[in-house]
Amino acid sequence: MTMPALQPANWLGLSSSHLSQIDDHHALLAPAKLAWLAMAKAAAEDGLELNLVSSFRSFQRQQLIWDSKFNGQRAVLDDHHAPVAMETLTELQKIHAIMRFSALPGTSRHHWGTDLDVYSKPLQQQPLQLIASEYQAGGPQFATWQWLQQRAHEFDFFFPYATDLGGVACEPWHLSHAPSAQKVEAMRQPEAILDAIINANVAGQKTIAANFDTLFERFVSPISRLG
Repeated sequence: MTMPALQPANWLGLSSSHLSQIDDHHALLAPAKLAWLAMAKAAAEDGLELNLVSSFRSFQRQQLIWDSKFNGQRAVLDDHHAPVAMETLTELQKIHAIMRFSALPGTSRHHWGTDLDVYSKPLQQQPLQLIASEYQAGGPQFATWQWLQQRAHEFDFFFPYATDLGGVACEPWHLSHAPSAQKVEAMRQPEAILDAIINANVAGQKTIAANFDTLFERFVSPISRLG
């Protein structure tokens, strides 16, 4: 299926006109949607129910998450899932702490309609936290991770955060539809992202702007290209 032509507002998450609805809560680019539905069907045939945690996420939604974390209204966790004492950090340190687990508005791959967070609802007896241990051996979503490791590539999905490359933490639940994502990634313009951040008055924007190139190089550009 041909991917629709995208405008900057689409890959920035400012418009959802490029998306195809899956249900009342989720939408993806049409090729990614078809791949997701085919993968979910294959999993069901293997006895595993796959469910979406998130798919498309707007710039506005990402900014709500970002601003609340930056302003201390929502907890920011460290690599050991302990709350970070944000009030003790400089603005740049706050930004680094947040970007470990939450994308800067305008940079999230979830804006594109190519990426999704996946779990199996029947396997989750406790509220889902989306932490790596849930997908590791002994965790409730380990069977989900095993199946995705073995089969997701058949539907052109890969794990962009399969390994910790020093920026974004490992996200074993995060899948990206490679053919669609590669096309959108080629359209991405860092200057347009920074303009959107400034225009939206994203929390910490002055420090973000002053350090944008290094933030982009550490937290946005690096992904796991294989597997």
